[in-house]
Amino acid sequence: MNAKRITRILSITGAVPVTMVAGWVSYWHTVHVVASHGQDAITAHIMPLSVEGMMIVSAVALVSNPKQHLPKIAFLAGVLAVLGANIASVPSPDPISMIVATWPALALVITSKMLLALFIKPAPARRTARTVTKKATTTPTPRTRKAPTTTK
Repeated sequence: MNAKRITRILSITGAVPVTMVAGWVSYWHTVHVVASHGQDAITAHIMPLSVEGMMIVSAVALVSNPKQHLPKIAFLAGVLAVLGANIASVPSPDPISMIVATWPALALVITSKMLLALFIKPAPARRTARTVTKKATTTPTPRTRKAPTTTK
């Protein structure tokens, strides 16, 4: 086994449990906040899935093509929503409680993005007119072959 494969296996082995625990805690923080703001039980349980789902879809789009703008906006909106819900779930607004409440959301965002990067390869760079022109001007011309000479 080479070092790259071992690193990948260790990364996955470490990130999956962290992502699962962080997702679980963040999910319940969000359910609590949505339910405490007048939403019915079904909505309270579905809302976190829509936020996390949007973040996963936008993260996949970002990993596969980082130059897109809409996935960046969607990912940032999801991060802010998750962080906001986790902060809003704090019963007392002291700094330590806020740090403890935001940790699952941060861990979820970071580890899930890292896991996606392990599985999804970035899209190949697109060739622009400028790179095509540059290659065309620097391509050497083929040399003509001399006819073989015969000796008598």
